[in-house]
Amino acid sequence: MALNIFKKENKSKNPLVGRSGADVALNIFKKENKSKNPLVGRSGADVTMVPAAPSLGRSVLVAPHVTEKAARLESVGQYVFRVHPAANQIQIRQAVETAYQVKVAGVQVVKIPAKTRRLGKHVGLKAGYKKAIVSLRPGDKIQLIAK
Repeated sequence: MALNIFKKENKSKNPLVGRSGADVALNIFKKENKSKNPLVGRSGADVTMVPAAPSLGRSVLVAPHVTEKAARLESVGQYVFRVHPAANQIQIRQAVETAYQVKVAGVQVVKIPAKTRRLGKHVGLKAGYKKAIVSLRPGDKIQLIAK
């Protein structure tokens, strides 16, 4: 009969008990790899590459936003674009720099909310969008509309 399966084992919690002095001295100076990243400290043969998160790619810039205000801003070196709703400032900066081969000084993002519109008793929504005002470094220009 095995009634002693419920008894606690009497193991010492100190890992240094029962070792010689030289082993204890060596273990004190060893550093353990406690990195949370499992790829750190491994050789290149063991590492498998994880694919990056899907990016928006070329679809970041939807279209140039052509209005009177945007035309005024062009003379100051700022250009307005409609952008993908999930795009952030860094993605917008990279998309403008690669598409137009210019250096971007700054990016401001504005979310235009959806608006309700009525026609008789029917109520609908005018779609909202996201636009970005991109400031270029002095000397850089973008030709959006052929003049």
